[in-house]
Amino acid sequence: MSDDLSSRLEMFLVLQWLDAGAVAGEPLRLTVGEIVEGLTLEGDENVLPIMEGLGELEERGVVGVAWSVQPSAGRVAEVHLSPELRADARTLFGRD
Repeated sequence: MSDDLSSRLEMFLVLQWLDAGAVAGEPLRLTVGEIVEGLTLEGDENVLPIMEGLGELEERGVVGVAWSVQPSAGRVAEVHLSPELRADARTLFGRD
């Protein structure tokens, strides 16, 4: 995954978390399709890079990712932002 796309993915997840109320214990629940759409990417060829990007962010300790299956949505990523990333997001976006 390119550094640009990785950075965009990380910022997208932070903004989604803030929009969801910035609750520390609650994961973001997103399908890969929602992430692709949120990053304004097009086409099925972006699914694998997004999954790869989530793996890279997880390896860096920025997020934790678990997968669940929901009947109406299919596979859903449950993304937990690291405490450090949550603190940075609150500081940067004035949500202390």
